[in-house]
This record gives sequence, C-alpha cells and structure tokens, in this order.
Amino acid sequence: MIKLFLCESRENPICPYCNSALKYRDSRKRIMRWYNSGVRYIIVRRMKCTSCNKLHAELPDCLAPYKQYAAEIIENEIDGIVSEDDLCTEDRPCSKTVDRWNQWLLNLNPKVLRSLFSILKSLINNFKISYTPEEILLSIRKFGAGWMTLVSVAGIISREHNRNEKGSAPELSGARDI
Repeated sequence: MIKLFLCESRENPICPYCNSALKYRDSRKRIMRWYNSGVRYIIVRRMKCTSCNKLHAELPDCLAPYKQYAAEIIENEIDGIVSEDDLCTEDRPCSKTVDRWNQWLLNLNPKVLRSLFSILKSLINNFKISYTPEEILLSIRKFGAGWMTLVSVAGIISREHNRNEKGSAPELSGARDI
C-alpha cells in the first residue's frame, strides 16, 4: 500500500527572487526515502510567481531541496549519529551517497555561507566575526536536529539576496569561490 502525504503551507508564499506573490499552479509527487527501504510520497504544491513566472516547490522541513532522503537521515549520517549496528538503519544510504552529502556541505556556495553567517549572528550573542566556512557549518550543526532546515533557508536567502542586490552580506574569512 502506498501512503501519500499532502504538504500545504498556511502562510502566504512569496517569490524568493522578486518578493511577489505566488499562486498555486499544480501538485506533484515527491519521494522521501527513509531507513529500511521506507519510501513515502509527499504531494508537494508547485507555485508560480505572478511577476517573474518562476516555479517554486513548497517543501516541508523534512525534505531538503534536490535530495530524496529525508533531511533527518542526511543530518544523522553527516553527524555520525547512526552506526551500522543500529537495527533501524540496516538499509541506510551507501557510503558514497554520504560522501557526496559531505562534499555538498563542504562546498556550499559562499553566498549560502554568508546567509548562514547572518543567521548565526542573529542567534548567538558573542558571535566571532572571523568564522571560517568550516566553523560556520560546525556552529549550525551544534543547534541539533533541524540544522538542514537552516541550510535550506540560507540557500533561499542567498538566492533572494543575489536577485535583489539589497544591502551586502558580511565577508567571510577563508571563504572560497566555487
């Protein structure tokens, strides 16, 4: 039996590129892989911008953009929380997939890192300005479960900042161009 879950936001969505209103266009099935070959299908609404006509998927926090595995699984694997001895993780992602996730995280776009920097600065009182990209990622991961959501939000913020060119994000020491 296939279970479908409907994902729908109660907020009025806005375009991350031009800040215009988004209108419902259609829905599509999105796969979410879980441990032990568990596969769930989530119905995700696709929204269209009323101004720039770009399409956007309305993703829940449990999914990371462009990833099939649940955000919690990606977090657990990257953080090393699960091991091969855990019974619930007998059919976990292969090591090459986990290596790709680690590479993806280490090679985040500098604009995403600057957005993460801004998020950290607003959440931490005694925040060091000289954080390297690695220190920023480590600090985000220390927030515990749900840090993938912060990375996803930072990606949206950086795209919005890039499009609008409103103000400047702080420079990071040790930031690398990709």
